[in-house]
Amino acid sequence: MRRTLVALIALAAMAGSVAAQAAASLESAEKAFKAGRFAEAEPLYRAAVAQDATNLVALRQLGRLALLSNRFEESERWLTRALAIESSDVAAKQLLAETAYRQDRFPQVASLLRGGREDLKARLLDSFRDLVPYQIEGSAEEAHLAFVQTDPIPVVKVRANGHEGYFIIDTGGSEVYLEPDFAKAIGAWVIGGGEKAGFAAGQTREVQKGRLESLTLDRLTVRNIPVNIVDTKFIGSDAVAKGITINGFIGTVLLYHFLPTIDYPKAELVLRRRTPENLRRFEEQARREGQTVLPFWMAGDHLMVTWASAHRGKPSLFLIDTGGAGVGLVPGPTYVREAGIELPNGGAGHDTAGARGIRFTADQISLGPLTERDLPASFGPFPAQMENGLGFMLAGIVSHEFFKHYAFTIDFAGMRCFLKRGAR
Repeated sequence: MRRTLVALIALAAMAGSVAAQAAASLESAEKAFKAGRFAEAEPLYRAAVAQDATNLVALRQLGRLALLSNRFEESERWLTRALAIESSDVAAKQLLAETAYRQDRFPQVASLLRGGREDLKARLLDSFRDLVPYQIEGSAEEAHLAFVQTDPIPVVKVRANGHEGYFIIDTGGSEVYLEPDFAKAIGAWVIGGGEKAGFAAGQTREVQKGRLESLTLDRLTVRNIPVNIVDTKFIGSDAVAKGITINGFIGTVLLYHFLPTIDYPKAELVLRRRTPENLRRFEEQARREGQTVLPFWMAGDHLMVTWASAHRGKPSLFLIDTGGAGVGLVPGPTYVREAGIELPNGGAGHDTAGARGIRFTADQISLGPLTERDLPASFGPFPAQMENGLGFMLAGIVSHEFFKHYAFTIDFAGMRCFLKRGAR
């Protein structure tokens, strides 16, 4: 009897020790994740799961980390385990939906989102059941779209449902966006609206969801495209597009279906088919040209982040958002303090909820070994509530005035970006 009691006490102590170790691993993992140290966080989450196979937070976060790097099978495995423990876990469902969305598995996304806060998106994706989304047609291996303008933001000419239109290239945007009058004129199918979405400079607009039959990009045509329909007049055609009527945006989700290069020095958008052969050819070219290769991660359906620094600040995670017209840096308030950025009038009087940011000059912005100096910047459009909006700390945005010096290529399969600087 005594030996049995001792054994039970030992087992209880062991169980308590394992639980304590799991809690410690989880705490360390969460701290690393929130700081953006993903490679450090992942083995700690794995340790927490090894110590407690029902650790829902660790399972969900492992799925999130895999998704940040487009490791789809791994993401699905962790998130499926999480949902097996708690089938109503909203966060795990959302992450699993994002995993499926990046693979164009629209029926699965619809089933995961149906009845929730993204029910409108679910109904839109249900309409693709008999269609192949993002179906690329044409005999060419790549398309070249000349910029109609480069500054303060690139604009290209496309054909949407056979109608000519002028579209901004914006990696801060998600899917393709259409201006409402243009969408109506070209016969885009609209399912409904009512959702709010955020845009550059703190702007929010009501968005309708719809579907575009075709988007012709030089020698390639993309068919069956989900679109957001939103008033684009707020960007100001005179200030941003120099009098050009903007009919829409090309966002990251469309670019994701190609091996794209936004080549600012050559003033063109290059869209290569996503094939192993095209990637191999580009990699050989990049090696010959000594291009700089940097990792990036992607949150949500399109938010690209990488390590960068500005002024005297330490390297931090920044959004790669090329759609900031006329600015190279949009820091958040925390980074402004930490980097010792001196704002005009001490930053008084800015409007963090709107477009009236405080303009200043960024003395330097660096991505890896690449540095650009004395670039226009804006404080205000990236308020404090956005800094932790993805669950990890974001320092702000690196945008157009930095990237305009480079040919910027994005490899969404390898989660790498390549930068080749133009002539100084």
